[in-house]
Amino acid sequence: MNIPPVEYKERQEKFRKEAEERGFEGLLVWSRSGSNLDRYADVFYLANHYSHFPYLPDNPPSWTGKGHSAVVLPVEGDPVLLVDAPFYRDDLVMIDDQRVGEDLLELAVETMKEKKLLKGKVGLVGSDVLPFSFYGKLAKGLPRIRFVVADDISENLRMIKSENEIGIIKKSCEIAVAALRKGLEAVAPRTTEAEIVSVIARDLIMNGVAIYDIIPAAGPHSGVYCYSRLPAFDYERKMVEGDMFHVDIFGAYQGYQFDFGRTVVVGCEPNKEQRELMNAVESSVNEVIKAIKPGVTAGEAGQIGYEYLEKTGFIKISDVGHGGRSSGFPSFGHGLGLQFGRPYLMKRDRTRLRPGMYLAVEKTIGKPGVGGAMLEHDVIVTDAGVEVLTRSI
Repeated sequence: MNIPPVEYKERQEKFRKEAEERGFEGLLVWSRSGSNLDRYADVFYLANHYSHFPYLPDNPPSWTGKGHSAVVLPVEGDPVLLVDAPFYRDDLVMIDDQRVGEDLLELAVETMKEKKLLKGKVGLVGSDVLPFSFYGKLAKGLPRIRFVVADDISENLRMIKSENEIGIIKKSCEIAVAALRKGLEAVAPRTTEAEIVSVIARDLIMNGVAIYDIIPAAGPHSGVYCYSRLPAFDYERKMVEGDMFHVDIFGAYQGYQFDFGRTVVVGCEPNKEQRELMNAVESSVNEVIKAIKPGVTAGEAGQIGYEYLEKTGFIKISDVGHGGRSSGFPSFGHGLGLQFGRPYLMKRDRTRLRPGMYLAVEKTIGKPGVGGAMLEHDVIVTDAGVEVLTRSI
């Protein structure tokens, strides 16, 4: 393990202290994993636990809460990990009191009662992944508790990475850069998107990465971020010389995620219009990266990229965030770590950047008749500015 047990104890204590300062009796920290990489972060951060059991619809009285897990963290007393199924390495879990229940909601209610969380305010961390039906059962079982949304406790504490976390993050990006390089080397006429995805996926898997997704787009579909379907890639169409091809890869190594991508032209050098599009994307991303330093807000950094693209005629800032197919995600990037999240490099985000933040800086632009280009880098904010972890490809 690259995160020592003492660091988990420090995290739990920081959560406990924040809860006490807010006048909470304790915290209920809820996560969903169930074989996806969307929202496992909070419980994983505190306990080093991930449930691989599929996220199933509830089927009471046989089971409730599959694919979910929780930590009950009272202000006074030891934390408890609540698990949906007994299929995990308990020697790797960083909370001593581990309890398994077929009905995770019933187990949560019983545990909170045992920990004297019977009345007053309890902070709820992970409110956006707690289903409405789950909340109803908690409220019924604990009628004197007032749950208060406290997602920002975890968001704020997870935002700044420790030296141990940064070490894992750097290794995560190193593995992913090598895999993407192999994938791009395989891009050629008469290959399919699926073939390129398989090259990247194999290398990631062989180096211990849990794949979140690999999303390519080529030829007539390259003008947008992706051609929405399952799977995300085209396994039938063979690419032809002159196609624009871009791919975004994201996954997790020891829980810590990477998210970056590149654009190439299949089988030849870019033509004039393709090169102009690729240069605009690359330059705008680099302008944002140059602006990232401690004290600058996330919104200020992102706005520099939008102003650059408007000045060069590739977008109108007034169109951003209004569903335009050529403008993509309405932000120049986002925070990374155990999940995607704050801060967002967009105008409304006033979060001040600080050393230890881990960010993905990205932009995808499509142009009718030309195709689409995307570039994304992963960076660590340092005292001096940034360290780009994905520059070597």
